Parts: sequence; structure tokens; C-alpha cells
Amino acid sequence: MIATHTGGWVGTSTIVERHVDRGLTVALFSNNESRDPTAEAAAIAALF
Repeated sequence: MIATHTGGWVGTSTIVERHVDRGLTVALFSNNESRDPTAEAAAIAALF
């Protein structure tokens, strides 16, 4: 199960993604709003 929250403000993007079944939380704060924070968080989670 994954629980997520995304948001941000002008010029930024953020995501907090909680992988409950794996005991893993990924928090990504970016100063580049053109990047996809969901894809970036998935790539980070795949490392663990």
C-alpha cells in the first residue's frame, strides 16, 4: 500500500510517499516544478 501527498508552490514540487508494507517513506522537495515528483519518488523507492 502506498499513501502519498503531493503539492508545492510556484517554482517547486513536493511529494511525500509512504510505502506502508515496506516501512519506507520517501520525501522529495524539488526547486524544479517541471520535474515529475511522482516518477522521481518511484525511482528512489526502487533503490531500497
